Amino acid sequence: MKRSKLKDVSTLITKGTTPSSIGEAFSKGGVNFIKAESISDSRFLNPKMFGHITESTHSKLKRSQLQTNDLLVSIAGYLGRMGVVRATDLPANTNQAVAIVRVDPKKVNVEYLYYYFSQESLQRYIAQQSAQSVQANLNLELLGNLPFPDLDLGEQKSIGDFFSSIDSKILNNKRKIEKLEEMVRLLYNYWFLQFEFPDVNGKPYKSSGGKMKWNETLGTDIPEDWDLKSLAELQPILTGKEDANFATKAGRYSFFTCGDEVLKCDSFVFNGKAVLLAGNGNFNIKLFEGKFNAYQRTYVLIPDEPKYYTIVYLALQDRVKSLANGSRGSIVKFITKGDIEGISIALPKNGFDKQYSQLNELTSRIEKASEEVRKLQEMKVFLLPMIMSGQVTV
Repeated sequence: MKRSKLKDVSTLITKGTTPSSIGEAFSKGGVNFIKAESISDSRFLNPKMFGHITESTHSKLKRSQLQTNDLLVSIAGYLGRMGVVRATDLPANTNQAVAIVRVDPKKVNVEYLYYYFSQESLQRYIAQQSAQSVQANLNLELLGNLPFPDLDLGEQKSIGDFFSSIDSKILNNKRKIEKLEEMVRLLYNYWFLQFEFPDVNGKPYKSSGGKMKWNETLGTDIPEDWDLKSLAELQPILTGKEDANFATKAGRYSFFTCGDEVLKCDSFVFNGKAVLLAGNGNFNIKLFEGKFNAYQRTYVLIPDEPKYYTIVYLALQDRVKSLANGSRGSIVKFITKGDIEGISIALPKNGFDKQYSQLNELTSRIEKASEEVRKLQEMKVFLLPMIMSGQVTV
């Protein structure tokens, strides 16, 4: 396959500018200011991570003003991460840690360009070249000299559209997960923290005069017929036994480590509705139902009674930040088994099955959407090099 260089198919390769005057230049609202951390792990930029600058600053920083279909490439920090600018992201500027690649639309489909440079082999090449400098960074000369295949524009569009449809499905599922998380969190707060669950008349319990009693451990009143339960009373607190090398590329079972990504392995140890907590790193919490295995620093909580599944998940979410802030360790902070066992929850002595069921239904929908995301991401990783090399056509 004949190849050109990226600079041969681009009308502009430059980098952004950070305003020299911090203060009036930056604002709580206004024009979007896109930094390297605003570039997510898909082609879509993350608006939640946008900064903002004033209209007057935007008008002055002409070199870094963005256009629809600009390809943004992180050249420092989040090295090699890329994203495509959409009309909804504009008006916007970017800083000097981000390169702007503006391609000639008569020669290049920008979606294809994004996915082409997303290939693992090219990302490794970029990282190797960048690492040769004292502080790892990707300079504009190296970026412009990256090889790019001379492929028919129609074929480029077909490939770009194919992978874009996968990423759109991934994004839609992630949005669905966020909404479901908000719903389940709202119900949990209302019922189990504010104690405003429906009483026998369907009215909010506490504010309708429901009887309360003081609980010394929690330092607050709880409903009269509720008790305090520790997580250790609801299930054993287990950990995986495997090291990171246990993962295999074509494994049949899910393998949970302390990282965000769910890996694969060839054998399972656990089976059930599980809440998984990373004992170090970013202390992420995952939900999973089925057969799986886990890394030795990953905590596995499978409630003895499945109705407590969502409650355990939410109680962990509630406390993980404070646990992380108070955890021990000089270099890498970690959460201990004792930390988790000490988490207590106020629960009703009897009944409440309808409320448990509602919460579990929401988390079941979260799991299904999360599994769909994992499958789509795996399919994308599998197909990307095959389609880009011409082994498979779309």
